[in-house]
Amino acid sequence: MLILAIYRKEGKKTVFIGAPHGDVVLKVDDELICYAKEDAISRIFSAARHDPVINE
Repeated sequence: MLILAIYRKEGKKTVFIGAPHGDVVLKVDDELICYAKEDAISRIFSAARHDPVINE
C-alpha cells in the first residue's frame, strides 16, 4: 500500500500532508488517500479489526 496523502484535523482546521515520508505517524482520526490492490487493503483492515491494541 502506498499512502499518497493524509488529511489530519488540527483544532478547527484540516491539514493536508502530501506524499508523507515513512517517519510520519498515523493518528486515530487521520483520513488516508491510498493506492493499493483491493485485496491488500482488505487484508490490512481485517487485521486491524482483530488487533487488541487498536481496539482498546
